[in-house]
Amino acid sequence: MSRNLRKQLIPLLKKLHLPVFRQLHEEYARKATQEGLSYEQYLFELAQAECEVRQANKVARLVKASQLPMEKTLDNFNLKRLPLRIRQQVKMLLDGTFINRNLTIVLSVEISCLFAGNLCHR
Repeated sequence: MSRNLRKQLIPLLKKLHLPVFRQLHEEYARKATQEGLSYEQYLFELAQAECEVRQANKVARLVKASQLPMEKTLDNFNLKRLPLRIRQQVKMLLDGTFINRNLTIVLSVEISCLFAGNLCHR
C-alpha cells in the first residue's frame, strides 16, 4: 500500500470507529497477497475480526455492568445446604434450556447471581 494511501486510510478507519481494521489491515493485506485471497475474502476476514473483538468487548462490558460477584461460582457453592427439591431444580436449571422455553423463574438473590455468572461465562 502506498504511503499516501495509508495516510488517508488510517484517519478514515478511525472516524468510522473500526479499530481492528486499523490495527490489522496491513497484516491481512500481506496475508491476502501471499495466499492469493480475493478482495472479498480479505474484507471478510477483517470484518470477522472486528466483529469478534466487538462481541468480546460487549460481553466484558455487560459482565462488568452486571456487578455480579465473579468470585462466587457454582463450583464453590455448597448445594448440600439447600433442600433436596431445590437441589434438583438447580441441576435442571444449570443446562440453560429454560431460556429457550420462556419460563418465568423466581430465585433468591444468591442463587440468581450464581446462575447469571455461570451463564455469562458460557
